[in-house]
Amino acid sequence: GDLYWPLLVMYQQFQQTDFLRQCAEDSSVRQHLETVFDPLQPPPPWDPARTHTASNVAVYYISYQVPLRVRGQLRWLEEAQGGRRCRKKWIRVNVDASLKEVLRAEGHVVPGFPVLHIVLDGGAWQKNMLQRPCEDFVDPPSGS
Repeated sequence: GDLYWPLLVMYQQFQQTDFLRQCAEDSSVRQHLETVFDPLQPPPPWDPARTHTASNVAVYYISYQVPLRVRGQLRWLEEAQGGRRCRKKWIRVNVDASLKEVLRAEGHVVPGFPVLHIVLDGGAWQKNMLQRPCEDFVDPPSGS
């Protein structure tokens, strides 16, 4: 049988998300982009001019985006490992890859369900996002 994942798609520039309930593991990321940017559907309220399309966006995930409990304290994986090979960083997704390939990529730790970040390819927001630490875009773990 096929494995299906829920998928959170984030548009942080607009503080908006889409939640896709059942994404086939063998489907491509491009197929999911075509779902959320379907030209036959009304545009999202945050993009009435349809500047974002399935063909002009860049897709990223944050590597090692998961907190662990270490000696009773929640820590990011990179902190628990002393920073070795576990740095959070933006990883650009090949949109022609299957969801399974993206989820199996080195450093892709799924934080409960997959999260993909969408930005206009070549836009100012993309440049700004890539220059800032990933921590600016994820909630830090709460205390113990």
